[in-house]
Amino acid sequence: MKPEFNAYLARLRAHSTLANKTDTVSRVNTDGSPVRTNYVVAIPSTPTRLDDDRLSAPQRFESSRGLSVDVKVVAVDIDGLWLLLEAVQTQSIGHELIVPGRKCSPIVMATDDLEEGRMKYDPTAKLYYIVASFDFTSDPA
Repeated sequence: MKPEFNAYLARLRAHSTLANKTDTVSRVNTDGSPVRTNYVVAIPSTPTRLDDDRLSAPQRFESSRGLSVDVKVVAVDIDGLWLLLEAVQTQSIGHELIVPGRKCSPIVMATDDLEEGRMKYDPTAKLYYIVASFDFTSDPA
């Protein structure tokens, strides 16, 4: 799962708009307050599916797995939010990750969560943000 996530991070960071703006944690100042800048946070999850499509087959780490990555786009204004979100979607949707020993399906954007995909504003931090989920499968090669 970590190789797939690292491949996804590398894919995001390869885009000129997302280079040096893609992290795995939110950016904070030394006093703990949020950094007011435009950036992206990629958050992995546990497998959404882990099986070999056989009724009695036990789960194995090497099994086929469904994976999801939540991407939180943070920006100081709405224009920055859309600019980063468009770059994330460009680098994600339809692309197949290259992972040694695995065959990944094309990445799709999940559209089944009504809360995700809604822009929000944090008045304390004075930042806009939006979360999008991207799904793909990773099968043994």
